[in-house]
Amino acid sequence: DCRGICIVSGCVPNMLGDDIAGVAKRWLSGISWLSIAAPGYSGTMKDGKEAALTALGDWVRRKEKSREKTINILGISAEDFRAKQELAALKEILGNKVKIQCAIQDCVLEEIESMSAAHGTVVFGYGVALAKRLQEEFGVPYIVCDYPYGIDGMITFLRKIESLVDVDFTEEIEQLCRERAALVRQSASYLSALYQMPAAIAGSAAQLTGMERFLREELGMDVVAAADADECDEAEWEAQMDRHSPVLLFGSSLEASIAAKRQIPFIRWTYPVFDEVHFSNSSFIGYGGTAYLAEKIVNAILQQPYKRDGLYHRLYLSGKET
Repeated sequence: DCRGICIVSGCVPNMLGDDIAGVAKRWLSGISWLSIAAPGYSGTMKDGKEAALTALGDWVRRKEKSREKTINILGISAEDFRAKQELAALKEILGNKVKIQCAIQDCVLEEIESMSAAHGTVVFGYGVALAKRLQEEFGVPYIVCDYPYGIDGMITFLRKIESLVDVDFTEEIEQLCRERAALVRQSASYLSALYQMPAAIAGSAAQLTGMERFLREELGMDVVAAADADECDEAEWEAQMDRHSPVLLFGSSLEASIAAKRQIPFIRWTYPVFDEVHFSNSSFIGYGGTAYLAEKIVNAILQQPYKRDGLYHRLYLSGKET
């Protein structure tokens, strides 16, 4: 019953010059297929993601516009941390006003083929080339957005969707504002301790700017070192941390050892996460996701063993003297 196959070739077949397309034509008769060359030596992970998304454009077919307001979502991958849960949260927030035509992190071939029927495309970090192709060939406009972490982040996202597909999210935005006020009343005594706290962050380009904005603008933290995990200079990023001494680190499982070495709290939030499981529907976006993320940050700090040589020890001593 297979209708489509993506063939992703790595270093060895590309170095040997294997005729992948010729083999596919011979053995995949009657099946739609794409061949994506992705050897590690040809570029960064970001380059590979863009190449894969761009290739999917060959599967898109001209379809009649949906009667409902619909959007495509590009940039988030199936392996991204909490991708399934956050897609569900987005669908809940958009409600009946905007449906998701195709979300690349969780879709089937028919949904890719029907991307031309959408009223707009939202790009989170990756997929600009595909979005441009959809616009040029099928008249589907697109926007590039920060991933909507935090209440303000989600409000900004909804405002952009309003402009993209001509809908009104006033009621949803007012509800988010009421929920934000309730969250502040409940957690202000804890969240105020995060103000100007130096933090470092590494993550995928699809989500990095959104999380950095949330930490800076909504929690008031001082992000002293930020790195695009797909193409950063790790040595330079660690050098920034040496200069600025962050007391909290956000990253993937690959950065856990850095936090352990520096003896600072660590928040896993981005791909890859292979040493933490999540069985619930909890996400990091929307009101519930914002509260959950804030809980994780505060609890990570509360559970960190006290260090007498830490950044705030002098402040601790001055407080005792007072």
